[in-house]
Amino acid sequence: MAHLLFDFGYRLVYLLQVDGSLLASPVETMTTAHLMGGVGLTRFWALSLDLPVVLYQSGGQASSLVSNTPSAFGVGDLRLVTKLRLRDNARGGLGLAFAPQATFPTGSGEDFRGSSLSDRRVFLLEPRFALDYRFARGAFVAANLGFEARLCSGVTESAGACDQVGFR
Repeated sequence: MAHLLFDFGYRLVYLLQVDGSLLASPVETMTTAHLMGGVGLTRFWALSLDLPVVLYQSGGQASSLVSNTPSAFGVGDLRLVTKLRLRDNARGGLGLAFAPQATFPTGSGEDFRGSSLSDRRVFLLEPRFALDYRFARGAFVAANLGFEARLCSGVTESAGACDQVGFR
């Protein structure tokens, strides 16, 4: 199955001063097309890919803290998602799936389209669980639980951002 999803963002990256006033907005607007494809390998296991392509990105207010103006067009970080259904709830009740995803450094961090920088390549791993409850009439409630781990290659001593684990 293939999908094409468009999204638009306004002031995706900005810096504020202590008083709350805008200091810099290096990315004013961004229009992205997500090229997505997926396949169900079995009744309980699926794989999908998402390649974001930035169709247009405009730079905004510059600052001495942000040294570059991003290019207008480019590719973002490629994302691979797999989903393994652990408990089926097609007929209602509780459902559970393990849905890890990995992000590969195909986008430019300097252009605000990826996690990598010129001196390091950043891979993101996000193991997570998806839990949902389906009611008899079809309505459902869902929640995800996971964390994001950053793995870097070509790391210099100043690469503190590569040593973090965050929770969602």
